[in-house]
Amino acid sequence: MLELTSLRHGAVVNQSDGVETGSGLEIQIEGLAEPGSLVLVNGRRARLAGRVFRAPVRLTCLVNDIVVSSRNKHGESQQKISVVWDRASFRRYNVFT
Repeated sequence: MLELTSLRHGAVVNQSDGVETGSGLEIQIEGLAEPGSLVLVNGRRARLAGRVFRAPVRLTCLVNDIVVSSRNKHGESQQKISVVWDRASFRRYNVFT
């Protein structure tokens, strides 16, 4: 079993979801996997504590693909989502009187 808990496919993220730098936006991906699984997020190993995994991901484009894979004694599973980076976003307010 592999499940992402921090993001959904098509999510729009900005600096309030991570740390924005000149080279991209770094966010944390979190989810659930079987204990003892090897979990990779975009090819890099994630930290696994019990069933919860966490890994940093750097977003550099407008639309970014995130691939999470898990390998354990039962086999392999994979999830792929795309997220949109709202670069240099700002708060927007509507005031009605």
